[in-house]
Amino acid sequence: MKNINKIIHWKMIEISFLLSVIMISFPIWKTLAKSEALSIAASYSDIQFSHLEITNTSNGAMFPISNEKALKNIKPGSIKVINDTKTKEDYVIYMKISKTSSLDYHCLNIALNNHIFSLKDMPLSEDEENYYLLLDTNSITGESKEYQFQLWMDEKTGNEMQGKSLSYTFEIQKQIAI
Repeated sequence: MKNINKIIHWKMIEISFLLSVIMISFPIWKTLAKSEALSIAASYSDIQFSHLEITNTSNGAMFPISNEKALKNIKPGSIKVINDTKTKEDYVIYMKISKTSSLDYHCLNIALNNHIFSLKDMPLSEDEENYYLLLDTNSITGESKEYQFQLWMDEKTGNEMQGKSLSYTFEIQKQIAI
């Protein structure tokens, strides 16, 4: 009889312990923000949170124009970097230009939030199919950042570049601290 009472006693302790753990864990789990739960899941599945929304990539002046006229007359497009989580994400935005483009990117200027850059002076990497021009390096935590951009041919470009095609888009890459 003592053995049965002992077994019942230990089973009651086990059940009480399990119920206590569940009662404590459930409210804590319930209060986790959606983004925190996603970030925990992402740490196991290598999901990337940051992404781009791009509008008006067909804009620009594919004829020589001065910087001042370009800023006044070219309708800006936008690049929006979005991070829906509360985790800090370091990122790099690249302008990706296809090597099949007949227009030489060296003759192009870009304005990011009204700061003018010549594409020929931007850091460059490439693969077999594309050039990647570094536009910005930044970090973002649970927010979105928007860049206004305008693209045009430098006013010193000769007529030989007019009528050429340019195939480009923008790309974001997550940076991992080492």
